Amino acid sequence: MKQQLFAFFLFFVCVAGRASVPVEMPELQTLFDRYGIEGSFLIYDLKENRYQVYNPERCNTAFCPASSFKIPNTLIALETGVVNLETIFPWNGEKCG
Repeated sequence: MKQQLFAFFLFFVCVAGRASVPVEMPELQTLFDRYGIEGSFLIYDLKENRYQVYNPERCNTAFCPASSFKIPNTLIALETGVVNLETIFPWNGEKCG
């Protein structure tokens, strides 16, 4: 419940505080359909000061980021030199969710 409230709050702050109502992108449905997946997409266009969104209802639903969250964190850590290709982070076996 806390995650859902936080996701809604974050979405509200971003939309209400910085940009106009998000522009929906229904054309993305064909991509999601092609691969048989359900998903959402939300991006902020800094130059246009607007959000573009596909499936806004799902954007407001909190999900455990699981391993997908590791991708940008790993790239940032590698680029900043915090880790190198030899660094190992053992998994503690705890599942998300």
